[in-house]
Amino acid sequence: MDITYDELRKIQRLERDSSLPTQLPDDFYPSVETALKETQGKLKSDFTLELAREYENTLKILRDIYERREEKILLMALRASRTGASPQKMAENEEKLFKSVLSILNDQKMVLEHLLAARPANGNGGNGNGSGSNGGNDRKLRLKLLADIPRFVGVDAREYGPFKQGENALLPETEAEVMLRQKIAEVIQ
Repeated sequence: MDITYDELRKIQRLERDSSLPTQLPDDFYPSVETALKETQGKLKSDFTLELAREYENTLKILRDIYERREEKILLMALRASRTGASPQKMAENEEKLFKSVLSILNDQKMVLEHLLAARPANGNGGNGNGSGSNGGNDRKLRLKLLADIPRFVGVDAREYGPFKQGENALLPETEAEVMLRQKIAEVIQ
């Protein structure tokens, strides 16, 4: 697919008017790259001020489209981290960005959840004794995972995961409770 200046302007308008990234053609980024290379070649062989202006404007439009989409993808990752919502179809490079950011956000959320889970539940000591273990509680829960979960370090300093959606896992109660609160797992009886 050859992408034209007018099509880029249309995509830019759609991006401005939508809170979510708009659906791009599968070959959008390669097509844009090809079009830019062709225009660069024309500029080298037959320079005109009008063509140079159009090329510069195309770069500005592309930057605007990319930055708007990037911001939306970051917000989608934040939303997905908090709610478990799955994203819509994105370009391959955008999906990599989304998954990387989501993984970082989930790792950070696990750190917070572990800290919150370690505090005394009713103020009478609970399992938040700060001994570096999970308070002597070796109880484990069998979970069915409702989302992909990256590798993480539990409060017992052991690594768990990564886990894929639909897998079953036997995890210490503290880590299991975190996942249950986040609604990314359910207990299997």
